[in-house]
Amino acid sequence: MRSNRGQSLIIALSVMFIVMFIGTIFVTLVTRNLSAAVRSGDVLIARQMAEAGIRYADSMLTYSDEGADWRPEPANLDPAANAKHPDIQWLQPYEPTPSATGGPTGGFSSFTSGNGRFLIRVSYNPDPSDPMSRYIKIESIGRAGFVDSNFQGSGVPDPTTYANSGPVRLRHELTAYKPIGITDYARFVTNKSKRTEAVSLGKAFGPKPLVWGGTIIGQERTGPIRVNGNLVWRGKNEVYLRSVQSQNGARLPVDRVEVAGEILESGPDAEVLVFNNGVLEGRAEPTRRGGALNPDFTTFQGLYRDGVDRPDVAGFGRAVKRLEPPLVDQEDPSSGVSRYRRLTLYSGFSARLNGGRYVNSAQYGYGDGLYIDNRRDVQQDGSSVFGGAQTLLDEWVTPNNRGSWKGAFYVPPGVVIRINPDETLTITRTDAVRRGQKYVWHTYDAASNNLIPQPGLGPTITLPYPRNGVIFAEGNIRISGMVAADRQLTVVSNENIYIEGSILKQDMVTSAISLLARKYIVVNTTQFLSLPPLTSALFESVPGGGRPPYAYRVTTSPASNFVADFSPGYWYDRNSLRQPSAYPSWGGGPAHLFIRHASSGATASINLFINGAAYDFGGAPNYLMPSTETQYGPIFEGQVFPLDFGGPPGLFGTAGQWNRIEIGLHQTGLEQSRGDYLLEAIAVVPMDVNIQALCYAQEGSLFIIPGPWFNSNPADNPSAPARPPEIKNPAFPFYGEPLDIKITFDGAVAENLPAPPALVDEWMRHWSNIPVRYGSSNERTAHPEDGVTFVYDPQLGFPVRPDGTPIRRDAYGRALPVTPRLPVSPDLIYVGRLSS
Repeated sequence: MRSNRGQSLIIALSVMFIVMFIGTIFVTLVTRNLSAAVRSGDVLIARQMAEAGIRYADSMLTYSDEGADWRPEPANLDPAANAKHPDIQWLQPYEPTPSATGGPTGGFSSFTSGNGRFLIRVSYNPDPSDPMSRYIKIESIGRAGFVDSNFQGSGVPDPTTYANSGPVRLRHELTAYKPIGITDYARFVTNKSKRTEAVSLGKAFGPKPLVWGGTIIGQERTGPIRVNGNLVWRGKNEVYLRSVQSQNGARLPVDRVEVAGEILESGPDAEVLVFNNGVLEGRAEPTRRGGALNPDFTTFQGLYRDGVDRPDVAGFGRAVKRLEPPLVDQEDPSSGVSRYRRLTLYSGFSARLNGGRYVNSAQYGYGDGLYIDNRRDVQQDGSSVFGGAQTLLDEWVTPNNRGSWKGAFYVPPGVVIRINPDETLTITRTDAVRRGQKYVWHTYDAASNNLIPQPGLGPTITLPYPRNGVIFAEGNIRISGMVAADRQLTVVSNENIYIEGSILKQDMVTSAISLLARKYIVVNTTQFLSLPPLTSALFESVPGGGRPPYAYRVTTSPASNFVADFSPGYWYDRNSLRQPSAYPSWGGGPAHLFIRHASSGATASINLFINGAAYDFGGAPNYLMPSTETQYGPIFEGQVFPLDFGGPPGLFGTAGQWNRIEIGLHQTGLEQSRGDYLLEAIAVVPMDVNIQALCYAQEGSLFIIPGPWFNSNPADNPSAPARPPEIKNPAFPFYGEPLDIKITFDGAVAENLPAPPALVDEWMRHWSNIPVRYGSSNERTAHPEDGVTFVYDPQLGFPVRPDGTPIRRDAYGRALPVTPRLPVSPDLIYVGRLSS
C-alpha cells in the first residue's frame, strides 16, 4: 500500500510538472506572439511615419511661402547633454562629412504624430561633379513611440518619454529627390498643356548651325535640353554636353539631352552633332527609321536620351520620363493665395496713408517683398483659330504703328524696372490710377508711420532691393539692368515679362536673377535703344494712309527731341569676356550710330548729343540734311556716324552703364533748321545683349520680337548693280540684313511650348547670321556669321563659389537654390527605402 501511494505521488508530481512545463511554453509563446505583434505594429508605424515625413516635406516645398528654400528648423541637440536621447545621432548638429562619431549625420528635425514620429532632413548640396546634387534631397526616418523633444515649448527634451522609443535599429528610412527643373537646362520645353504634337527646335535656313553651348568667352559651355514630349530637330544643330568620370571610371553624364518621347528629324537636311566636354562624339540618330525603331540609336553613353524603354545600340539605358513643371501661380491649399502674392502683398505692415486711414504698406511698395498692383498693364491674347482677336504673337511680328507699336518701336503696357548695381531699383509706373491721371508714388516716414504721396516723384521712384529678394507684378514687367554682386533676385509677373536690353550680373558667380512669367518671356529687340518709359512720341506714316515706313517727327519744340537710352552688354568674344570698349575700331571709332532719316518740307539741320555733350560732326556742331526742295516727298538717307568710348562726348564703355542719345533741331546761325526732321530707324552697333538669367514662361513661350528691317528699301540689296544715292555710307546694311547685334541667353530658358517654327525663323532671320562685313564696305563686323545663342549657366543648377561654398545659405548655414523662393516641380523623381 505504501509503495502504491508513493508511486501515485510521483505520478501526480510528474503530471503537475508536465502541466507546468506546457503552461510555461504556452505563456512563452503567447508572450512572444504579443511581442511580435507589438514589434510588427511598431514596424508598421515606423514605415508609415517615414512615408508621412516624405509627404510633409514634399508638400512644404511645393506649397509653402519659401518654396525651394523651405527647410525645417533643425533640433541641433547637444550630444553631451542629450546622450540618452534615443534619436541623438540624428538630432545633433549636422556634420556634412564623416567623423569619429559616424557622420555625415545630424541636422534632422523631429515631428510627432500619434504614437510615432518622423525625423526629416531637407538638404541641397550642389556639386558640379554630381548630377544628383542639383536636386533637393529629402531624408525621412520613421520611428515608433512618443518622444517629446521640446517639452512644453522649452526647447529641451523630456527624458521621461525616452522609454517610449524602441531600439535604434527599429526604424524605417526613406530618401526622395525633389527637382526644381527650370534651373537645369539651356532649354526646357515643359509642355505644361500636355499637347501631343511634336515640338521643334532649330532653324530651317542658313549655312551655319544653331549652337547650343560651345566655346564662348574662353570657356567650354554646354547646352543641355529637356523636352516633355516628342522633339523634331530642324536644320543643323550642335549640342555641347558634359560628363565627369565616376569612381569606377565610367562616364557620368551631367548635362544631357533628355526627351520624354521620340526624337525626330524634319528632313534630310536636319543634323544634330553631339559634343562631350568639347569633343565631337558623333551625329545623333533619330528614334525611328522608316517607321520602325532605329536599331542604331545611341545615347553616347547616356548623354543623348529619348523616351523609349529599351537600351541603345551599346546597351545603355535611354528611357526619359516626363518631369512636371513648377507653377508660378501655385496657390496655398488653405488660403487660396499664390506664393508670390503672399511674399509681397502680404509682407507689409499697417501704416497711415497721408495721416488718414490705415492701409497695408505693401500695396505702396513697402514690404519684405516688392508688390506692384499694375492690373491695367495687361494684354489680351486673342485666338485666331475661329476668326477671333489678333494673338499677341501676330502683334509682335506685325509692325503697324497701331496699339503698342510706335513706328519701329514696340512699347507694351507694363511697369518699367531698371535694376541698378548699387542694390536699387528704378521703377516707372506707366499705368494710370484714373483716366488721364498718372501714378504717384509714396514715401514712407518711419517716425510717423506715414505713407506720404510725392507728386514731385510722379510715376518714377528708386527703391532698395526688397528684403526677401522677391518682386511681383500683377501686370506686365519691362526689365533691364545689372544685378549687384552678392545679390539674388526673383522677379515674377502674373502676365508677361519684356526684356528690353541686357540683364547682367555684376559678379558672374554671386549675382543671380530669375524672371518668372505666367505667360510669355519676350525679348523686345525694338527697345535695345529704348524710348523713355512715359514718352509721348508720335510716329507718322510717311507715305500716308497708315502705310509703312513710319517716322518720328522732331520740330522746333525741345519737347519733341528724340531721346533714347541703352546699356551695352559684355562682348561675348569667343576667347574672353570683354568690355564693349574693346570692340575693334574702324571708320573713326569702335562703335557707330546707324541712322535712317530725312528732312520734312525744307532742309533740316540737327544736333546730336551723346550723354549730354554735343557730337562733333567733323568740326561742326550740326549736321545739315540734304535739301528736300526738289523732292516730291522725303527721301530717307542711310548714314553712319562713328562713336568713341570714354564718356561724354563719347559713350560709356563699361557693360551695364547707361548711355543717352538725343537728337534735336539746330536753331542758331546760318545753318539753322528750316524744316522738321524725320527719324525712321536708329541703332548703335556693334552691340551685345546678354540675358544672364533664368527665364520661365509658364503658359506661353520664349519670343524674340523680330522688328522691322533696319533698311526698309527692298531695292537696296546685294544683287543690285549699285546702291541707291541716299545710302551715304557703304557700311549701312542692305535690306534684309541683320544688324551687328548679338543676343546671348547665358542662363536657362523654360517654356510651355516653343513659338511656331515660322515665327522662330522670322526672328532668326533678323537676329542670326550676322554678315561678315558691314553693308558693301570692307569693314568686318564684330560678330561675323553669329547671332542668337543659347548657353547654359551652371551657376543656376550648381550655385557655388569656386571653393565649393554655397552662394546662398539660410540662418543655419544650409545651402539654398540660386535665387529666393523658387517654385519646385510637383514631382518626386525618386523615393526609395534605404533600411529598416
